[in-house]
Amino acid sequence: MTWTVDLHLLQDGAVHLFWQRAILDKWCADLAALGYDLHLIDCTDPGTMRTRFSEVLHWEEQFGYGPWTGNLDALNDGMRDWPFEGNDKVALVLLGFDRHVSRGEREAIALLDIIETQSRNSLLQGARLLALVQTEDRSFFTPDLGGRPAMWNPDEWSNASRGL
Repeated sequence: MTWTVDLHLLQDGAVHLFWQRAILDKWCADLAALGYDLHLIDCTDPGTMRTRFSEVLHWEEQFGYGPWTGNLDALNDGMRDWPFEGNDKVALVLLGFDRHVSRGEREAIALLDIIETQSRNSLLQGARLLALVQTEDRSFFTPDLGGRPAMWNPDEWSNASRGL
């Protein structure tokens, strides 16, 4: 079996952390070359983040109202039945996630947990969902997501590569 970039990531889970934007951009380009739809979501502002999630998940079409209000149970429901049109390979690129964490760590971790869980569920349907999470906090760590921690990407996996 030939290991592709996405399989290297998925072997450690769906959620991966990135500190340097250049490394994130490289992985995004590699995933795009494999046919992934990349959805950039700016997490620095709550309203912008909710609006973008609503667009990506076709919120109004799914639920008849919009935008997503931030309710995590609703987000889980919105991701359950593969709302991404036209492609079975999707990467959510969460930019400035450290700002979202600063507004409420528990809710931010729960959001990542939902993505991890729904990624696993989508694999059962033959679809691939990844989350590339950019943070300015180079020591950011999550508790287990869906039973496993979010991993740093292979280029920044060691503490030394992040200047720690």
